[in-house]
Amino acid sequence: MKKVLAVLLTLLLGATVLSACGSTGAGGGATLSGNYVLVEMESEGQVVDQAMLETLGMQDFLNIEFKDDGTATIKAQGETENVNYTLEGSSITITGDGPTISGTVDGNRITLDVEGQKMVVEKK
Repeated sequence: MKKVLAVLLTLLLGATVLSACGSTGAGGGATLSGNYVLVEMESEGQVVDQAMLETLGMQDFLNIEFKDDGTATIKAQGETENVNYTLEGSSITITGDGPTISGTVDGNRITLDVEGQKMVVEKK
């Protein structure tokens, strides 16, 4: 998970630099089972939306497959990490070899806090 987290943070920093250079981007109780892809991220107040991710060729950069048994597989830039998750109401906690990731589930969207960086994934 440390490699995946490092890759995610590198992506966030790179996207922040690109957006700072003049580029701009325009519930609880449900099962999480399925594939989720990155649709938005925010770092240091800079938001990179889905359109910007597509422009940068990064729309498939992050994929999380949640399974009903409390496990998930995170795939990011060629790295794969198997993790566990718990869902309590609309709060999700993802644990693995690296730091714990917390987030909020809202329908088919999950907002994750990755060491202070916001990442939003949406079910395909």
